Formats: sequence, C-alpha cells, structure tokens
Amino acid sequence: MLKQIGTQAKDAAAEIAVLSTDKKNQILQSMADELLKNSKKILDANKIDLKNSKDLDLTPALIDRLSLSEERINGMANGLLKIIPLEDPVGNITDSWKTDEGLHIKKIRSPFGVIGVIYEARPNVTSDVSGLCLKSGNAVILRGSSYCLDSNIAILEVLQNSLSLNNCNKNIFQIIESKDRQDTIEFMNLTEFVDLIVPRGGKGLIQTLVDNSKVPFILDGDGNVHLYIHQDAKKEHIIDIVINSKVQRPGVCNALETLLINSEIYQDMGSLIIEELLENKVEFVLTEDPVEAVKNANIIVTDTWISMGQDDEYQARVKAFDGYQVNMEMLSNASDDWIFLHCLPRKPHEVDDEVFYSNRSLVWEEAENRMKELY
Repeated sequence: MLKQIGTQAKDAAAEIAVLSTDKKNQILQSMADELLKNSKKILDANKIDLKNSKDLDLTPALIDRLSLSEERINGMANGLLKIIPLEDPVGNITDSWKTDEGLHIKKIRSPFGVIGVIYEARPNVTSDVSGLCLKSGNAVILRGSSYCLDSNIAILEVLQNSLSLNNCNKNIFQIIESKDRQDTIEFMNLTEFVDLIVPRGGKGLIQTLVDNSKVPFILDGDGNVHLYIHQDAKKEHIIDIVINSKVQRPGVCNALETLLINSEIYQDMGSLIIEELLENKVEFVLTEDPVEAVKNANIIVTDTWISMGQDDEYQARVKAFDGYQVNMEMLSNASDDWIFLHCLPRKPHEVDDEVFYSNRSLVWEEAENRMKELY
C-alpha cells in the first residue's frame, strides 16, 4: 500500500513542480470553494470520529482539536485563500554571483518533491498542509491521527476533487488510511519515495521520528507561548489581547502559556489583568501569597510547583482544577522589571510544557539554568 502511494506521489510531484503560479492559485480558490460546498459531508464524517472518540479516553483538549463546525470549516477555507497572495517560491532566485573564472552561479528555490506530514488531532491540518504544499510545488502524503481518520479522508476527498476539476493529478494530495502504528514507522523509511518528513505533534511523535526515520525530517523545539507587555504598550488594548490569547481557544498549541508584564504596567494594570482572567474562569496556582489585588480571590496557593511530568501525583493535582489554568510566581523584589504569569493552555490532563522565571538581570542562558534548578 505505502509503496503504491509513494509511486503515485512521485509521479504527481513531477507534474506539480511545473504548474504555473496562476494555475496553483486557481486550484487554491477551488479548494476553498469546495470545502464550503461540502461542509455537510465533512461534518458528518467528523461526527463519526467524535462518536468513536468516546471509547478512547481522549482529553478535553484533544476532543476540542478534533471537533469541526461550520465556523471552523470557514476558517479552513479562509486559510487557503490567504495562501493565494503569497509569493510563489518556486523559481525564486535568492542569490547569484560570478566566480573569478567567469562562471555564473545562481541559488534558485525549487520544490522538495514529495513531502510527508505526520500530524495529530486537528483535521484542519489536512487542508492547511495541502494548500501550502500545492503553492510550494510539492506533492504531499498525509498521515493523521487514527481517531480523526474519517474527518481527514472526507476533507482530502474534497481537496482531491478540486484537483480533478482543474485537470490535475489528484494524487498530488494523498493520505495513508491505515490505523496501524507500524505503517507510520514504515512511512518514515520510504526513502525511495519521500524526500522530507515534517511532523506536527507532541514529544512522543517527535521521539518516534528521531528513533526510526531514515527519511530526512525537520523538527522544531518544544514551545512555550509567551506574551510580553512592554511599558509602551497601548493600555486600551492590553486586556483584550491577554484574554484573546488565553481564553478564546485554550486547547490549541498557540494558546498563551507565559505572560510577561513590565513592572510599570503591572503596577498600573496588574490587578485589572488578573481580575479579568478570573472573570473568564482562569484559575491561578501560586507559590507565594497572592498580591494585594487578588487577596480575596479564589486562588489556589501551593508550596511547590505542579510537576510538568505526567506522573500520578501530577494527574491527581490537575484533575482537581475545573477551569483553564495560570501558574503565577511573584518575584520577591517589587522593583523587578518583569512579572511572570505562567499559563497552562489546555484543559486538565493536557499539560506538557516547561516553565522558567527570571528578571531582566538574567540573560537567557542563566534563565535556562534557573529552569533546570527548578525542575
């Protein structure tokens, strides 16, 4: 099965590599249109995944990422439309020079060929990745989570239909329909067909790739989403930005995790920011007594930080919380330039990030050492 998919992808890659920019943009527009026209088909498939997920003990955050709606499908379509005005990278000359011997050399961007993308949870990635690979002239083989396979297949079929409507090879976009984990390992070793693998997932997926893949891959590091409020920030926008970055959709990977506040801003607006977070059911876990502004608030105070690991003690503590969470450490020196709030971005049970705290006198290397001391 995988070799057949790989062979089809190689053939499709040769075709897409020479598509004009206008043709690719035309397909992207068609993809967006078809997603909207076929929203019922996609939502019906998503309902199957959601029904099956009840037997899998998925976390609330994963269920949120798995769930689709008309609004989210509109967002997928809009995401494709946003790719259209982007510069086509294929054929772009990034540098050129002439050697002493008179040889003209150019660095020209060209497609990889076949890109494999392994991703977890969110079906919208099927659409996002397909659009980006199309614009960059690459065929793509998708490997999504087994628990959202029906949603991914439905979305892919719609996108493949867009290719057919534009007289292009539908195998430019393909998906591995197997739920067998061993097929993922085999996919990582298809060096004959796959030129690059890009993973989108947690530490477990990343480590599996590192341990098993023979195909070249691109990794990003563990993230910790920061928002820094500078002393020159426009005060009328601060609270709206903080609340939006944390509360709008806490289950996604770019939800706020650490809030850094300049001391002048904190002295002026700290209580308002904290009160607004509390109004939105964000809970605080503090290592020290609450600041005066929130002395009477319903805040959990603990003598130790919750472990960032997935051990039993951690699970028991996190299950005790019902809302979105913010960890906050009050710096002992009131004149420090930064006040640190650490926001756990997901619903209970779904925390995998690490935290560190410092002030302006520490460079980032020292802050990293501080983090190691804490954990």
